[in-house]
Amino acid sequence: MDKTPESWRDITISQYDDIMIALETENKIERDYLILAILHNVGVKDIKKLPISTVNEMMSKLKFLDTKPNNDFNKIIEIDGIRYGFITDTSEISYPEYIDLDMNSMNWEDGKHKLMSILYRRIIKEDNLGYYIEEYDPKVANQIADIFYNRASYQDLYGVHLFFSIFVIELLRISPQFLTQLNQT
Repeated sequence: MDKTPESWRDITISQYDDIMIALETENKIERDYLILAILHNVGVKDIKKLPISTVNEMMSKLKFLDTKPNNDFNKIIEIDGIRYGFITDTSEISYPEYIDLDMNSMNWEDGKHKLMSILYRRIIKEDNLGYYIEEYDPKVANQIADIFYNRASYQDLYGVHLFFSIFVIELLRISPQFLTQLNQT
């Protein structure tokens, strides 16, 4: 049985999705069993065999689920020893990247891990100036999306989502000023 998670960083994107479904269960005891089974990668019947003191201890460690993840945006994430870097210059994305970002952003529930696989790519070189990532390849991105869905931290997804939410709000705020200046030239 896997260790009980102690923070959002310990929960994968797929586990988060499964927890959201489990939260729809009306019976609190059954809901708690489902959540514990999801987070420990075992069946509900295995959780039901545990002493109540163990179940209560596990549930007490999950109090963080009642809070939001922190606002940290990580430019570099590591999964299974492989480092992935966030696109260093979003203004220089290619047309295929833009199209895939646009298409996957239309359905957040099904596309969130796919968005991450477009925005984060394997780091191929790091030096004093920063890091360099692989070029975009849609086939590779689809393979990485599956890895991200099953292995990436929900905390990292939340951080990149928050980053882009703030970015879009700021872009909407400054766009009228930019357009006014553009019309004056």
